[in-house]
Amino acid sequence: MTKRTNGHHFETWSARGLVAVVALLLLPLVVPVYAQTFNSDGASHDSAKASGWGLPAVNPSSSNYNNCLRCHQPGGPASDKSGYLLGGHKNMSRLADGKTWGMPGVDATHPASPELSGASLDANGVFTNLWIQEEYVRPFANWTTASGAALSSITGGYCATNSAGSIGSDDVPDLKACPDCETPDMGNGNAGYPLNYPDAAACAAAATRTGKPYTWITMNTQPLYWIYGGAGLEGGPAMIQRGSQQYKCSRCHTTGWTANTATDGAITGQTKRPYSDFPAANLASVTTLGATSKLLGPSFGASGYPLVKSPCTMGTDCDVTSVVLTAKGALYPTSAPATVTLSDGTGTGCTATATMAADAYGTTYTVNSVAVDCSASNHSWSSGAKVAFGHSYSVASWDQWGIQCSRCHSGAVDGNHGDTTLKTAKGGDIVAMCITCHKQESDTAPRAVQGGNGFAGNNGFVMPYTNKQQQPDGFAHHPDGPEFLNSAHARFTGNWKDMGCPPYAISGYAGVDPGKPGAPPAGGCTPGTMNLDGNTPSAYASKFARAAKVDLAGVSDAAAGSCATCHDSHQ
Repeated sequence: MTKRTNGHHFETWSARGLVAVVALLLLPLVVPVYAQTFNSDGASHDSAKASGWGLPAVNPSSSNYNNCLRCHQPGGPASDKSGYLLGGHKNMSRLADGKTWGMPGVDATHPASPELSGASLDANGVFTNLWIQEEYVRPFANWTTASGAALSSITGGYCATNSAGSIGSDDVPDLKACPDCETPDMGNGNAGYPLNYPDAAACAAAATRTGKPYTWITMNTQPLYWIYGGAGLEGGPAMIQRGSQQYKCSRCHTTGWTANTATDGAITGQTKRPYSDFPAANLASVTTLGATSKLLGPSFGASGYPLVKSPCTMGTDCDVTSVVLTAKGALYPTSAPATVTLSDGTGTGCTATATMAADAYGTTYTVNSVAVDCSASNHSWSSGAKVAFGHSYSVASWDQWGIQCSRCHSGAVDGNHGDTTLKTAKGGDIVAMCITCHKQESDTAPRAVQGGNGFAGNNGFVMPYTNKQQQPDGFAHHPDGPEFLNSAHARFTGNWKDMGCPPYAISGYAGVDPGKPGAPPAGGCTPGTMNLDGNTPSAYASKFARAAKVDLAGVSDAAAGSCATCHDSHQ
């Protein structure tokens, strides 16, 4: 839910809550990647506060600038920014620590609005239930009941594809078994969603009617490590981990994120979150519900399928002649060839090697083609053969929960002050900063209009748009940035790299490793100009920037025409 400005005053901006995600933030880490830690804002969980957060004591010391809110609060020596504790950015991810969490701003004296009736809130604004995934079953939250290494837990269940608890089906709902199951994201389990039958009875009825082995999987007092999704302002509760999808969301839901190999010190020494919060949980090995995928896998990669020789009779003499790539645009942090595995229940005799190509910016690499060698004998490939691509990053980690000050004020690391970060930012830089997270993406690769601006699709160098290809549930979860770029406000005509130079980036800027993001070096991106005088050439084709500058007194040149014209990221 977004509030617009009244005249030239900024008002509250709470991130889109649950499923639509983060704004004005960018993924962290400047070289050397592991040598710095992003500062904390200093707030601590206080379930008695309406925001859910308690402020640190005022302390004007300048010997160390960690814990930003010790100064940036009412009565402190710097401008008050404590209002951001009530918004979606701060609450993008929250550690389950044995105390209750709820919707910021809702309590016994400030009841939730009728529009939030589906948010699973009690009279004090506490979440009584949580989502496994949006629009799906809601396990009960046992905030003060520990389980294993976790101080909180959940109780409930989900409807699995089979008795093994697998999640993976494109089945449509059986509406006679479950009349209320018709939702935009029903089914689509191949994307990591459980079936949407809300309870054991509906799951069993659907199994009986369809003849499929749907099975209700009970979760009794399972560990609850953290919740995510924002402040819950879209009308639903927060989501849990361990969930049914990898928490690759952490790239935009946390501060100080990096992808990691299993041997990185952050993992073996458990020096970063969430490992440092749960040292006995072995989170580097925890898998998602109903699958073998690592919960904290960063999910880089491409996919494809083998094309067999024709004619191929009775499954014999079926040489793989080539590999068709279905996600060619997925970015890799290195030019070293991705490993390729051809797999089939009966297939033998063929090997494959990936050829890499630099992306359109020359910063990261894609799988350009796959060479297949079927010189061995006894080939036997079926139509179910698969191609998998590999990389060294197996898990991820971060410094701080949620989107904290240091996520945007990039100088705020290792106790340093970050107040000069955006002094030289142009309007396009601010847009680039926001759209690092507020965009549709396929893992690390931005989605784009097929053939837009004369370029082939999925290469990161074409006009961004709202609808993500292959979006599993047909709903655009993070449309804000592309919608702005394609609106009358921007009428953006450039490419991703022409947007601006944010202090941090995931991809699309020279010298930025998507596994270990950081500030683009000099010359690594194009400063984003805005058409403030109505005549200046700019990739932003509308005159919105000039109108904002002229009509909204007090809007700076940097903010004019950008997201910050209407949105205050501190709220």
